Formats: sequence, structure tokens, C-alpha cells
Amino acid sequence: MAASFMDHWEIVDLLLDHGANIYEIDSAGATALHLALSNGSKTEAHDKTIQTLIKRGSDLTLADAHGRVCLHLAAYYGDQNLESLIGHTCIDIQDALGRTPLMLAASQGQLKAVDQLIKHGEAKITSRLLYFPLLDNKSKPTNLNQRFPIFITRNFYRTLECAFYLNSLSIFVSQLSSVALFNYAKPVLI
Repeated sequence: MAASFMDHWEIVDLLLDHGANIYEIDSAGATALHLALSNGSKTEAHDKTIQTLIKRGSDLTLADAHGRVCLHLAAYYGDQNLESLIGHTCIDIQDALGRTPLMLAASQGQLKAVDQLIKHGEAKITSRLLYFPLLDNKSKPTNLNQRFPIFITRNFYRTLECAFYLNSLSIFVSQLSSVALFNYAKPVLI
């Protein structure tokens, strides 16, 4: 397990070749994959460690003592391997505190992870519309009847609620600005 946390992928592979139990858990219910994802590393060795553990059969649906599956950890740390974890478990899965991977990514400002999770959750459209009044270059509201509508998913709405709770609306303003190339005023939920 220590080799996984320290991103020694060759040692992880060697240990697995010699009978190490990939399903072993520590006192907090974490597997080697949980530990590797929780180190927050952004190196090539990290990616190889994660991919080795996945290819060798790590259980991506196993929750630790805090109810977190690997998707929670990858979202929280903005792990580059998030994409390969999506689809192996429910994207809306909640940890012991009721937080989804999308909420965790948003709370840490992991914009790429937020974008990936929203993209994969888009099939779950709600009937709600989120409107952002457009702003001109001087940051003054233009015609307030001119609004940019965005159909939102359940995931997006939950994360938006989480962002308001955490006072992190800048996460969504940044995300929407980068995607739509607009500046937005305070959102109006109708």
C-alpha cells in the first residue's frame, strides 16, 4: 500500500505479480487505489500507478470508512485519471456526508474535474433553467431581459447549491466564462 501512495508503480506491479492482495484495505477502509488517488500527485509516475492498479483489477466501487469511492478522491484532487474512473460507479454517488464527486471537485476549485463530471452527467436534465444576465466590458448589466439560458443537470444544481453554501460561486463563474466566453453577473434561478 505504501508503494501505491508513493507512486512507485513498478514496485506495485512487482508486488501484485508476487501475490499481493489488490483488495486489501487499511484501518480506514482504503485500498491501494484509494491511497494512490489521495496523494494528490500530478506526475507521470502517479498516472502509471493509478493505471496499473486499475488494469490489475482494483475494485473501483469499494467505499472507504468515509463512504468515498475512488471517483470521490479523483474529483477532490482533480486527478488526471478521473475520466477512466467515470462509468465504473454511479456519478451521483454520495459519501457518508452526502457529498457527490461533483460537489467535492467544486469545493476544491477543480474546474477540469467539474467540467468532466458535468459532461458525463448531462443525460439527467431537470426542468430547471439557470439564467445569467450578460455583462458588457465595463461590468455593468446590459438589458436585464437579455439572459443566457443554461439547461442544468441534477449534478450541476447540487454543486451550485454546494458552491453557494461554501461561498464559492467563483468556481461556476470561471467555468461558465471559460466555456461560453461570456462574463456573467449574479445568477438568477427561476
